[in-house]
Amino acid sequence: MKLNQYFDGGIKLDNSIKFAQDSNSVDDLLNEMRNFGLRVDFLKEGSLQRVGVNAIGGQRPDKSGETSGWYIYHQINPEYACCVYGNWRTGEEKKFFTGSTTSLSKQEQKQLFAKLEEVKARAAEDKARKQEETAEYVKDKFNKADKVTAHPYLKAKQIGSYGIKEANGNLLIPMYRLHPETKELDLRSVQYIMPDGQKRFASAGETKGSFFLIGTDLASISQVEKIAVVEGYATACSVYESCNIPVLVVFSANFCLEALTRFRKIYNGQFILALDNDESGVGQDRAKEVQSAIFNCVTRIPSKIGDYNDVFLEFGAERVRNELYQTGFQIRGFSIRDLQGKPLEREYVVNDLIPKEVAGVFAGLGGIGKSGLLLDLALKVSSGQGRWLNQPIMSGGDVVFLTGEDSQDEIHHRLHSLDPNEKRFGYPNNVYVYCVPDASPINIIAEDNQGLRITDAGWSLQEELMSFHSLSLLIIDPLSSFCSASVSSSNEVGQLWGTYVAGLAKKTNSAVITSHHMSKSAFSATDSFGFRASIRGASAIVDSARWAAVLTHVKEDLAEEICLEHDVEPDINRVAQFAMVKSNSKADFTPKTLFRKDVILEPIESNKIKDQW
Repeated sequence: MKLNQYFDGGIKLDNSIKFAQDSNSVDDLLNEMRNFGLRVDFLKEGSLQRVGVNAIGGQRPDKSGETSGWYIYHQINPEYACCVYGNWRTGEEKKFFTGSTTSLSKQEQKQLFAKLEEVKARAAEDKARKQEETAEYVKDKFNKADKVTAHPYLKAKQIGSYGIKEANGNLLIPMYRLHPETKELDLRSVQYIMPDGQKRFASAGETKGSFFLIGTDLASISQVEKIAVVEGYATACSVYESCNIPVLVVFSANFCLEALTRFRKIYNGQFILALDNDESGVGQDRAKEVQSAIFNCVTRIPSKIGDYNDVFLEFGAERVRNELYQTGFQIRGFSIRDLQGKPLEREYVVNDLIPKEVAGVFAGLGGIGKSGLLLDLALKVSSGQGRWLNQPIMSGGDVVFLTGEDSQDEIHHRLHSLDPNEKRFGYPNNVYVYCVPDASPINIIAEDNQGLRITDAGWSLQEELMSFHSLSLLIIDPLSSFCSASVSSSNEVGQLWGTYVAGLAKKTNSAVITSHHMSKSAFSATDSFGFRASIRGASAIVDSARWAAVLTHVKEDLAEEICLEHDVEPDINRVAQFAMVKSNSKADFTPKTLFRKDVILEPIESNKIKDQW
């Protein structure tokens, strides 16, 4: 039988035990231990002994200061002795008896088992005491260590500093465990990384089952959907910086199962096992072992020998993202059982009009002013304050505005009209306007001899937008400039567009507005159903959107009446009506009368169209 791991569980024997190696000589035992890789010249009896490990069977040797090997030797009587030894870094364990267990009497067998239990108890106490002493030492050392500003190892690996420190020129990577009672982080040991990249653990520290977390904290862990699991700090940084997902460092593939078993007590999301691609196969084997033992795990071993920092250094961040994200559909990760408790309140970019993380359609007649209204919205979202169509801005952030019709010069003129004093330069966030006439077309959906599809440009755009960390709003104006397939007659095109922008909204945590045109039937519409039907193209464009709003002209006599009330010459283009015609969440469906006194259409108090709907 295989012995249980010495650490934590201890050695457990039963009456069916058969030693794999029976011999008559302590010299044979020493040869076996050396062949296993342990650096041992003589045996010390009694307590747990830690020794270095040589490079045997594909395993790396211990570096300076490391003692991954261990043994417990006990002389039972002048004739018989027993020994249990192993490698903490690989988790392997062996046993040896200087004699034949089958030749022992029942009394002698009982004596053997009793001595092993005695050794186990003494060694466990000694190990626990040393681990506590080490934990107190490293806590004091880590607290007094300096913050990391620069280091040769970070420069060589092209990574940043996240929660680590430096002492005597060496990086200190904290190794935590979850406190068994408080479930808070408890610093147990540190990993030292020298300027030349050599690594070692604090002597006698608790290593197996320890971890280091990058990209989140325990207070936010319930909101995290995925955590990548890696073996080393440099790999963790490369994955975090490339994919923008939290990463758990377990320090060795052999420690992964223990670390994730502990961490699973506070985390129910998905583990992405990004262990090393070892020539020996250790990382691959441990990943399979963990995936079979821990629920909701997927394996993403690097495509080349090494780790994901090696992939990053050779191929770049995009390759790391592709290897971690090119997965199956992971349907089992979408159970309704995971949707527990009260759902989160819906967030809005504009209160009761534009919800966050969903996509909607804003349709209008040509030349009525919808692009100007959307640019005004972009400015207000970047400022994080103000009102749009009488509703307050609720979520400020960066804005990306893709315009297929306006040049940069035209945008500049509009900005000068909307913001003549250039207050936008003092806003906390930015507006990025991509003008197709001055740059390159972005054809997101195409239908040709390759069939109906999202183009490479569409996927590239999604990837670039996902790199914005504070994006709150994306405006695509108009749809026809970014889709070469027929949106006028094909419901398949409309549905594909809806699927694409819905994915953008979710992946970028932003609101996505598609500007679209209306047909002339809008002139005769008198209610929300009529205006909704007037949105040009296949019905799937609106059906696949989470909300839809329209901006149309009012009747000519009403436009004249409102213009005269504002002391301006009658002009049908000065007056418009805005209304939500669809929403899958709470929304203000009250139609609004808008009047353009100077530059922009703005709601007026005398809402003359309200009673006409």
